[in-house]
Amino acid sequence: MAQDATTITVKLDYPVSLYDEFERREYNVTELELPKRLKAKHLRALDSAQGEISQTLALLVSITGYPKSVIDELDAEDLEKLGDALEVPLANGQETGPT
Repeated sequence: MAQDATTITVKLDYPVSLYDEFERREYNVTELELPKRLKAKHLRALDSAQGEISQTLALLVSITGYPKSVIDELDAEDLEKLGDALEVPLANGQETGPT
């Protein structure tokens, strides 16, 4: 995981390569950049998703700008790495869910 002042870069062990027919665009994703600080607009995505995995996926769509079709193709091991990386910005932000 690489970091700069504002982002955390997570290199994917299993890159995603696909053609999104809806967007008529090819994606070749080898890494994802996550912000170190989340904004309210990112967290809003959590409201529409039920379940921890769905919330993580919705948050990744919101913060990376990649469509759901790309995020849905992430390998489970990469998703775990991304979840760990998301703990940093979530720890700096508001609590989510019931306390």
